[in-house]
Amino acid sequence: METKTTVKFQHYASSRIAMNLVTEAGTKVRFVNHQYITADDEIIAYLDDQIKRGLNVITKGELLTAEDADPMTALKRKHIAEYLEKEAAELVTLAKGETRDMGETASKPDISPASSKSVVGGAGNKAPSSRQ
Repeated sequence: METKTTVKFQHYASSRIAMNLVTEAGTKVRFVNHQYITADDEIIAYLDDQIKRGLNVITKGELLTAEDADPMTALKRKHIAEYLEKEAAELVTLAKGETRDMGETASKPDISPASSKSVVGGAGNKAPSSRQ
């Protein structure tokens, strides 16, 4: 029986927008947009050690799955949450009896339909021809 293991990614946050660190082994650690996500045990151990030593610009976040670590999935979830929030607000508005309907107009149209006799050149009527 084969068991499926999911790779967990460790999330780290930085107080700086962008930051570079280099491990003792020479591996570069690049924080971009205040964050760094890795599954490399060497880098995780290095960053944990730096936090223990007092590097206060880095904080350790939570473990993430591959799906959670994917920026497009996060963006998709954000858009769906915003859409659902907007829909819920709209349902609350409708439940209160408020609608977007502008209401009925108090005035009636002043124009009455023309009779077919007064229409010249309309369907069924032949326009006078210059040829004879």
